[in-house]
Amino acid sequence: MSYEHQQTLPVSPAQVSAIFTAAMQRVYLWMALGLVLTAGVAFYVSSSFTLLSLIFSSQWVFLGLVLVELGLVIGITRAINRLSPAAAVGLFFLYAAINGVTLSAIFLVYDLGSVALTFGTTAVVFGIMSFVGWTTKQDLSKWGGILFMALIGLIVASIANYFLASTVLDGVITYA
Repeated sequence: MSYEHQQTLPVSPAQVSAIFTAAMQRVYLWMALGLVLTAGVAFYVSSSFTLLSLIFSSQWVFLGLVLVELGLVIGITRAINRLSPAAAVGLFFLYAAINGVTLSAIFLVYDLGSVALTFGTTAVVFGIMSFVGWTTKQDLSKWGGILFMALIGLIVASIANYFLASTVLDGVITYA
């Protein structure tokens, strides 16, 4: 579909910036809601012996969930321009919930404190880097930005581990 011949009204750079800012705020809100749903489902599944037995008693059940999750990503990506907003939101939340089920295995392997510290550190780094990218208008996807994010992550993890008096193993897990 070509958009070359569409007539548009002139838009000032300030209007474009305001529209972009509002759209990005909504994106961050939806992502935050998706992450909360994923974390909630992962915690719920990991605390239910019945669900854990159902999911992890056979490798085929878990593999099936992973394939459904992958299929959802591919399907949503291909159909996003044809989906109604309600359908897109529903599929996004379905993906977030299935992601929580598959990530519930993390709670079986690692201590809850280690998982919370690692995800908390990640959330803080994400927030800081979002703020930096938003205020400086820099492209953070290049090597300099990626290395800067890694440095911020190490600093935040070090501070968190120091104040929480984490063990060496918790520190290693957080840095990984």
